[in-house]
Amino acid sequence: MSEIIFQISLESLIHSETIQVLDITPVATVNRFRLINCTRYIKDKTLTIYEFLDFPVPWCTYAAISYVWRGNPVDESTIGPRFAVNGAEDGDPIGVDVLTHVCTAALREGAEYIWIDRLCIVQTSKQDKRWQIGQMFDIYKRCRICLVLPGGIQRLVGLDEPTTWINRGWTLQETLAPPRVEVIYAWKWGSGLYYRNNAGRGNIIELFPGESAMSPLSTLFSLYSGSEPVNCSVYLSVVSPTSFHPAGSKHT
Repeated sequence: MSEIIFQISLESLIHSETIQVLDITPVATVNRFRLINCTRYIKDKTLTIYEFLDFPVPWCTYAAISYVWRGNPVDESTIGPRFAVNGAEDGDPIGVDVLTHVCTAALREGAEYIWIDRLCIVQTSKQDKRWQIGQMFDIYKRCRICLVLPGGIQRLVGLDEPTTWINRGWTLQETLAPPRVEVIYAWKWGSGLYYRNNAGRGNIIELFPGESAMSPLSTLFSLYSGSEPVNCSVYLSVVSPTSFHPAGSKHT
């Protein structure tokens, strides 16, 4: 059993002159499981939060999001529309476009919803936080896929941009519990394959042409592992149906 407890049009967030602060405190019931509907976000341009009476929900498919609470810096003059969450003002605002990339990836993988702690936990309630933390392993274990935003939720970062995501205490649980883990990153060269010599190899799945792609975390790790520091511009090659970038080309 589920019900919609909160919804707001993306237009109101996009055209707001200031960063709006959303608050689900008045409408949420503590110790309940909540999810964001991806179809409504993409097709209806509405941020819609559902609350569920029970957890786990056998019929419900969702993607769990792993990200940095305070991520990479942004250029305030060019960054897209964002919004904040009451009780979580110490974290970065959420990029409207970032959630578009995330929901697109989730739907592609057969997940109708996403779970992200910033919006699915009542940030003003210590009781709800305690309950959600107690369920955290199961939340990630029962998701269809975990989607990683290594640079945070304000913007996507490229593969060659350092982040602090790997240093988080929660990262181990969020990558070991789910059945699959994929990384979403800024990318403009289409779908294809990447490889490092004969070691790391994996798929690049384009999400938005010229903007974003996703790849398995495990093969990205193999790409960057090894005794020698990896210079992506030297070792990363891409094979796509329409182009080939030889090793040494500047494309990351």
